[in-house]
Amino acid sequence: MAKANNKVTRIEFLEELNKIGLSPTVDGNQADTITRAEAAVILADALPPLNTGIAGGRPAPYHDLNTLNPVQQAAVSTLYSLGIMVGDDQQLFHGEQKLTHEELDLIVERTRARLQSAPSFPSGPISKPTPAPSYEVSTDLSALPPDVQDRAIAVQGTSGAITTDSGDSTYLILSAGERYTGGYVITVENVTETDSRIEVTVGLQTPAPGGFALQAITYPQTVLRFPQTVKPIVVLNTEALTS
Repeated sequence: MAKANNKVTRIEFLEELNKIGLSPTVDGNQADTITRAEAAVILADALPPLNTGIAGGRPAPYHDLNTLNPVQQAAVSTLYSLGIMVGDDQQLFHGEQKLTHEELDLIVERTRARLQSAPSFPSGPISKPTPAPSYEVSTDLSALPPDVQDRAIAVQGTSGAITTDSGDSTYLILSAGERYTGGYVITVENVTETDSRIEVTVGLQTPAPGGFALQAITYPQTVLRFPQTVKPIVVLNTEALTS
């Protein structure tokens, strides 16, 4: 229950949406927690066109809707009409409150259901994964385009994976949090591709027992570069980055 009530960080929100095929833009410090109103704007912006039914285009019936800015009001109303994000039994949305993991689980479940019911969502059995045709692995941030470097620096100290496009490439940035010695290296164990997504399995190399390791705070990161793709890139075992 404690986990359910924990507040969601920006990178956690991004990762969960990545897992269901969405590629949202999440600005700000990735380790910061996210409010319900902020989450609504990010999610609404990342969604493809969906049928909102008879409630579409109407303001959500929340008594505190006017406490939000116009962009937030529109996003909240869209998600209300889709049945993805709702308020409480007093008809209040509480946009200023921090999003909890329990709420995030419900949002992801409802969003996945709406995407799967949309005509454009891939149906039928998922194809068997095959080796990804082309990708490069880099641990040298200075070799990356400046905008990718900026995204990588923004998530240093957090654990997880985010994607970003730059030029004709799509980059997967893997981060393994803050470590108090050197010797930690994120490894790429496997990369496969299906008709609907690219799947990545990672590992975390730790300092050898009894060996010498740099005594300093480090932020292990590894970046994969793919030819630009619209397919979601999903890390199947993000828990490895926190071990």
